[in-house]
Amino acid sequence: MNKKQIMVLALMATASASTLTSCHQDAPELNYNHTVNITVNNDFTALVEAINKGNISVTDAIKKMVEAIDKMSATQAEKLDMLKQVLTDQNNTIEARTAALESAIKAQTLSQETKMAALTVAITDLKTSFDDKLTMLDATVKAGFADCKTSSALLETAIDGMSASQAEKLAAIETALNNQKTDNNTALATIEAAIKAQTLSQSEKMDLLKKALDDQYAALADQTTAIGDLQTTLADKLALLSTTIEAGLKSNADAIKDQTTLIDNSSKSQAEKLADIKQAITDKATSDKSALATIKAAIEAQTLSMEGKLDLVNTALNDQKTSLETKLDALKSAMETQNLDFKTKMDALSTAISNNATTIKGAVDLATTAIDNLKTSQEEKLSEIKKAIDDKATSDSAKLALIEAAIQSKTTSDNTKLEAIETAIKAQTTAFGTQVEIIKTAIEGIGTNITNVQTAVSGLNTAIGSLTNQIKGDNEKIQQLITALKDAEKTNSENLSKEIKAAIDNQIAALEKLLDTTSTANGGLNNFQHSSL
Repeated sequence: MNKKQIMVLALMATASASTLTSCHQDAPELNYNHTVNITVNNDFTALVEAINKGNISVTDAIKKMVEAIDKMSATQAEKLDMLKQVLTDQNNTIEARTAALESAIKAQTLSQETKMAALTVAITDLKTSFDDKLTMLDATVKAGFADCKTSSALLETAIDGMSASQAEKLAAIETALNNQKTDNNTALATIEAAIKAQTLSQSEKMDLLKKALDDQYAALADQTTAIGDLQTTLADKLALLSTTIEAGLKSNADAIKDQTTLIDNSSKSQAEKLADIKQAITDKATSDKSALATIKAAIEAQTLSMEGKLDLVNTALNDQKTSLETKLDALKSAMETQNLDFKTKMDALSTAISNNATTIKGAVDLATTAIDNLKTSQEEKLSEIKKAIDDKATSDSAKLALIEAAIQSKTTSDNTKLEAIETAIKAQTTAFGTQVEIIKTAIEGIGTNITNVQTAVSGLNTAIGSLTNQIKGDNEKIQQLITALKDAEKTNSENLSKEIKAAIDNQIAALEKLLDTTSTANGGLNNFQHSSL
């Protein structure tokens, strides 16, 4: 038994614990349409009867009912008993019962517990038709008392409590959904309740779901007065499909496909679509599993821009309720898809690193996936890597991960790997510290991932030479580079060939000589400055 059912049963027990009573109070004469005069001894019950006979408008009656409830000198239990009597009496019209429930919701002297108990009685009463239950539930939703979660829980209990066959239950639900008066939010709650109901078979749930998606939503979409516009409808559809995933009625793949279709078929603007999808991803009621499915659907959608898709991925990465595992799964999906360009993937990776959604090691794996999924020539792969390195939006951490990924990738040639390294070192957008780390990474890669030793030696010399030219005269940076080279050589000594070790040693010797030269020059300059004073 879930929490929703426990709550409902508890409220029902509270409601049934009291005996049925009536509260009699004096009231003035009521005059409607200047033709009908009703003298009441009990305001509330008399007003119910007036609705039954059509002698008073429902709007006026509700107003008077609220006043009657608030004037009663009775306990909560006594007021609840009076409401129960009215709500379960099948001789009363649905208009009268709905008005009674709505007036209870609006009354100031009734507690939240009493209001919920009254609602529970109305929705779970075995004698009341399912269609009538939805009518009464609509009133409480519109009054702002019952939300979709509460409605779904009550309806789930009502469905499971129906003394009818599965076919009869399904027919009753379909009839209620096809009722043009049924509010969209209530319809959604009904579908969700049916999906979760224990007394409906999987095949019947699927039939109901298909009908809701194929037929019901087409009708609901036209009811702009009930829901506002199609923007909300899209969000509700996405939420509904998420529910099917949670209920195990659809596979992730099928639900993602359906969500993608919904997004692409929506006539709304980019901004409106993105708002709906963000709502579906970040909603507190949305599980990680459902959120991930929606993200994947958005990535696969053909009608969303690259900027929009990146915005959605970043939304998931920044969402506090989204688990780290889900964030990583979303990133992996982004790196694997052919529907995102390489720049967008690297932008998402930069965000993930900065938000601690992934480690550098994890980022390397993700970047490797992105590179390997570039179904292009070596020249085009290199071009994409170079553009990402030169892009200011790509963080230094992401650049480092990208270079290591390029070295590790089995789909990049030795020349591509080395050109990528050189590009990263020469890039004006790359910080010196990152450039040094790239060289250290390159040495490790040269030992294990670059097969052509001659090419590796030449590439290493070129890369280090490029950096050396940038830092001439900066003794501190030269020393940092010397230290980094020695550390890298020591760490990777087992994987480096004699040629590579010799190349590194030569570079270290050249740098040490350069350090001596610049130190001497700086010393001479300082002496000159002092002697000139």
